[in-house]
Parts: sequence; structure tokens; C-alpha cells
Amino acid sequence: MQVRSRVLSFTILFTFWLIITERLEWDSLVAGVIVCAFVTFYNRDILISTSDFPRITFGRIRTLFRHAIQMLVEIWKANIQVVRIVLSRSLDFDQGLVIFTPKLTYEWNEVLFGNSITLTPGTLTLDIEEDVYTVHILDMANADSLVGWNIQDNLRRLEVEES
Repeated sequence: MQVRSRVLSFTILFTFWLIITERLEWDSLVAGVIVCAFVTFYNRDILISTSDFPRITFGRIRTLFRHAIQMLVEIWKANIQVVRIVLSRSLDFDQGLVIFTPKLTYEWNEVLFGNSITLTPGTLTLDIEEDVYTVHILDMANADSLVGWNIQDNLRRLEVEES
């Protein structure tokens, strides 16, 4: 498993190398192989392995699709809230930090949730440490809706679905 993830990481890096260099001369190819091999070797302890992710099932794909649709709706609503704040004459909002624990089991799910928060305008995930999230929020009046965000329920379904 470990070798497979290293080969996959090397392949992805080398493909990216070929795209950004736009050259197929031998010196560029050799430099790319050396750089990509070094980066892959140096970062071997943080490489993602296939065991870090659950099995791909129809139920999980359906849940991820539902998550994507729900995220589009949440992004739309957050955009409207941010526009109201920016266009208001008084600029009366109370920004701050929210620290909470959504109780997600897997690391990949924690990262997905943190990115979902950051994708939503007006919020930014600053830190995830031991399932404790530190999030900057533009308007503290929306802090309760962040902590009780129904996106968490979708992500918890990803952890248990096997169909």
C-alpha cells in the first residue's frame, strides 16, 4: 500500500511538472524526475495512503453529491449575508473566533469539513487540532448556525455508510 501511494504521488507531481515546464527535452525530464522523487521521498510520512479513505460506494457518492449541492446553497446564502454587511452604511458587525468540536471521526472528513467552512464566504478555518476547530467568522450573530451546521450531518453519514 505504501509503495502504491508513493508511486501515485510521484506520478501526480511529475505530471504537474510536465504541465508547468511545457518542455519534453531530456534535461527538463531528468530534473523533473529528480525533483519529484526528492519531494516524494522527503514527504513520505505525510503521503495519503488508500487506507486513509473509506471504500467508495454508491451511498457515499450519493452523499458527496448531496454535500456538493448543499454547499452551493450555503455558499449562495453566505454570499448574500456578506454583501449585506459590505453594502450596509453602518458596518455594524461583530467579527470574532469560534472554537468548537464537530465530533467527526476520520481525518479526511475533518479536512473536508474545514474546507467547507473556508469555502463559505465570511468564514475561515484557522486551525484544526485534535478535532477542535478554530474558525474566524465575519459576524458573530451567525456563530450558532456555524456550530450547528447541517453539513456536519452529511459528513457523519459518509463515515458510516456502507451501501
